[in-house]
Amino acid sequence: MPIRNLMIWGVIALLLVVLFSAYNGRRPNGGAQERTYSALMNDIGNRQIAAIETQDDTVFADSRTTPPRRTVTYVPRGSLPDVVEAARAAGVDVKTQQPRTGPGLMEILFSLLPILLLIGAWFFFM
Repeated sequence: MPIRNLMIWGVIALLLVVLFSAYNGRRPNGGAQERTYSALMNDIGNRQIAAIETQDDTVFADSRTTPPRRTVTYVPRGSLPDVVEAARAAGVDVKTQQPRTGPGLMEILFSLLPILLLIGAWFFFM
């Protein structure tokens, strides 16, 4: 019987690790298609972008096509002011979100999950 219980707990632990890895592996780009920094700057210069939204070093751009296409660009560090200035010069609507200052509550809980699982397993075996 003990080997069966151990195998059940092993499967549960493996499932938790897989779910944790799958959750942390996703990028929060909202389903937008990725594009290069050069392509974004060319489209801004050609006035093909209707609006952009910035957060940290990420730019979400809405095209002028019908229906609007949303893309995401990860700009090089320090280049965001150049993108915003080019967008303003081209008459693009610029929206900026407040930058993230640190980890949120869910990130803290998910980072503590493996430690809590180890402590729980240790407590279970004692």
